[in-house]
Amino acid sequence: MDASSIALKLSQSLVIFTIYYAQIVASQATQATPTSSSDAEDEMYWRQVKAIIGGVIGFWGGVGSLGSLFLGAVLTQRYCCRKDDDKDDPEG
Repeated sequence: MDASSIALKLSQSLVIFTIYYAQIVASQATQATPTSSSDAEDEMYWRQVKAIIGGVIGFWGGVGSLGSLFLGAVLTQRYCCRKDDDKDDPEG
């Protein structure tokens, strides 16, 4: 497997995970809401907390996955495409 196929598989799995997570959030949003006003306010508060935490985790997860993808590509390139340093040395 080369770096481009690994990158493609990682991006595909990230898209599938994002779609799956969106479906879970959408199904939870359609559930019945509490009837009393204090319960409704409490439910709204926790939904906002979950949304903020989900956004933060999603952002840093994306940053981490793209960083690891870049690091993997750089390390693969350095491993596979080594240049022989002794060829340019005229002393032998």
